[in-house]
Amino acid sequence: MPRIRRPRAADAFPYDLTPKTSHDTFAAAAAVLTARGWINGETFRMRPTSVRDDEVFLAPIVGGNDVSPGAGDVEWQDQEHRQRWSQAAHRLAETMTEAGWTAFGTTLTGTAFRRPDGPKSAPVPESVPDAADLATAPAGAPVRLLAIAAEEGIRAGQLDEAVREAVHDQAADAYNTGAHPELDDDGAHLASHADADTRAERINADGLQAQLAFLYAQCTSEAAFRALLRDLTS
Repeated sequence: MPRIRRPRAADAFPYDLTPKTSHDTFAAAAAVLTARGWINGETFRMRPTSVRDDEVFLAPIVGGNDVSPGAGDVEWQDQEHRQRWSQAAHRLAETMTEAGWTAFGTTLTGTAFRRPDGPKSAPVPESVPDAADLATAPAGAPVRLLAIAAEEGIRAGQLDEAVREAVHDQAADAYNTGAHPELDDDGAHLASHADADTRAERINADGLQAQLAFLYAQCTSEAAFRALLRDLTS
């Protein structure tokens, strides 16, 4: 039975739902786990994240479940099943962190891990570059986004709520297009927004430059990006 679409806010922006985890990240995660005896599709599952291409969701598979038992209509078989799933999730996290990966919050779909050799964010400049530097930078370049943010009076921490709202609007679209088909309707809705909480926390924790890059990715041009920032601070 199809889901009843839950409406988005009237002023919501159209956000990109394309998964961003790269093939290299999937391959690197699989290499770490298979080298230590894990079997892709049998003892662990990989899922994409729509935040960064160097991050991936990983979850153990225990008793046929790769989603935390007890979530939605996925139930514990018994107390032993609960313990085995928890222990497997702990071992998987240990395996990845020992290999240098950074673990983030756990959601119903697993734990997000970031590659140790993933792309690093460029440092935020202490001052906005001069006009000549901006003229040679391509549209959407970090220095240009920072310059636009400065012109619009954006300060560190000011975009936290905007990012949270954007990611949750993205979660609403994901839910409405069938995310978490393994759960019932309410469970899928809760899981989609639990994922959004984790994504928003990571983007905001990465600072102003990460926030600007995320918001710019939802726009069609620098003019649209400037208008978005202006609306957010008006």
